[in-house]
Amino acid sequence: MRALYFLSEALLVLFCSLFLLRFYMQCCRVSFMSDLGRFVHVLTEWALAPLRRLLPRWRSIEWSGVLLVWLANVVFAWLWLPIQGSGVWPALLGHGLVKTLYYFLQLLSVVLLGFVITSWIRSYSHGYLALREALLRMAQPLLAPIQRMLPPIANIDLSPLVAILLLQALKMLLPG
Repeated sequence: MRALYFLSEALLVLFCSLFLLRFYMQCCRVSFMSDLGRFVHVLTEWALAPLRRLLPRWRSIEWSGVLLVWLANVVFAWLWLPIQGSGVWPALLGHGLVKTLYYFLQLLSVVLLGFVITSWIRSYSHGYLALREALLRMAQPLLAPIQRMLPPIANIDLSPLVAILLLQALKMLLPG
């Protein structure tokens, strides 16, 4: 039973990560013509195309992906967590919201880590530069406010470290 739980949770994390990445890429206006954009688009379009009729885009962002992640977390909690009593549905709905926020904060940490790693590598291939540009566009909204308060020290930018620490602290503040 533990193996089945592990596999289902791993699939849930992958599912949530892809749909939240698509949402965040749209928020940051990352091109979906790059390899990363096409990859995310192909793996998420099957679920978002039918949902577009129910929940259309708002300001060119598909909120249906976030709704799908939330619903997947609610269903996962309903199937696996031992929540009982009269307040089961509010607890499940709240748990789904908390897990959605948790996965989103985790995604932001991974984006920052990917940005830092790609900043250390010097390559000029087209695929690498497109990935680097996408990560830069996604990391910049997180790093810019910190960079205004914390300038580089000896030409080393510590803002990604501070941002990752803040994201981890926010994840720790989430209930459950």
